[in-house]
Amino acid sequence: MTVEIEHSVFEDIETFIDSTGSIVLSTVGSDGQPDTGVAPFVRTGAGFGLFISDLAVHTQNMRAMRPVSALLLEDESLAKSPFARRRLSLTATPQILSRHSEPYEEVTRAFSARHAAIMDVLTTLGDFHAFILLPTHLKWVSGFAKTYLSATGRVSDLRLLQAPA
Repeated sequence: MTVEIEHSVFEDIETFIDSTGSIVLSTVGSDGQPDTGVAPFVRTGAGFGLFISDLAVHTQNMRAMRPVSALLLEDESLAKSPFARRRLSLTATPQILSRHSEPYEEVTRAFSARHAAIMDVLTTLGDFHAFILLPTHLKWVSGFAKTYLSATGRVSDLRLLQAPA
């Protein structure tokens, strides 16, 4: 069962996303083997932007356009309890961006705003690629008994999940 939620919850999610610098990525290879990695991310109009190397297994898996499970996780030192860490998990479709396309430029500009010195180097390396993760499902956990789900991948469609009575 789901119920409508207050506007402040949406603001909390946006603040959480903006304060988080990295995303945990879980992918599956063509051999069926799972892989988990971590990468910095930026927000874009369409989703979550990544700038990652072919040397990472998750990059190879995403180049094959396999779905990604991703997690933004509250720093454990900031959490009230390790059992109730705030987290946003998502299922997403990865989309590789063509170099010099507008979406590619949007991602690299956003990364350059945060990490100018390293991006000046990374953008010259041929093994680095820009991706967008396009969320298809979201789950926001903000504490004990505070879980919100979105079957569309949009934050605005999150609904509070309640346990059956």
